[in-house]
Amino acid sequence: MCFFMASVVSKFIDICTEYKYVPLSFILGVVFLVSYCLNILPGYSGWIFTIFLILLISFAFNLCHILYRQHKIDKYMKSLASDNNYFNILCKLHKADGSPVDFDNRNIYISTLQNAGMIELKSYLPVEFHKGFDSVGHEYSGYTISYLGEKYLKQELLNRKR
Repeated sequence: MCFFMASVVSKFIDICTEYKYVPLSFILGVVFLVSYCLNILPGYSGWIFTIFLILLISFAFNLCHILYRQHKIDKYMKSLASDNNYFNILCKLHKADGSPVDFDNRNIYISTLQNAGMIELKSYLPVEFHKGFDSVGHEYSGYTISYLGEKYLKQELLNRKR
């Protein structure tokens, strides 16, 4: 019985702290609030209210953390688009109008933009034949701009026109 209670408490703590359970914690909070207000279990009303408060606080904390994380990601994407090196790459891809443009796979700017989701790898094979393969083994692949890349590029273009 003690092991069962420990696993229930552990799962409850997971629900309160993990971000993927935010909708579930909200629903559980509403259920506990309704059961407290309707006095369905009068002997456990103190526990029900305590659990409701814990779920409400964890829901508010998780929601604030999700909003903060989105703000931080947005700020990072804007800083990438405002950097001249990244901006030039995004402009080249935008001017290509959806057709792939060859870039070196080992270019740090390309890999950063790809990890951020601003550009997409369309083909591992280069679109054009490159004579510049050197001893380091630079490989070229076709990249296109993604929806996120276009969004932040347009924002940066508006900022630069001001």
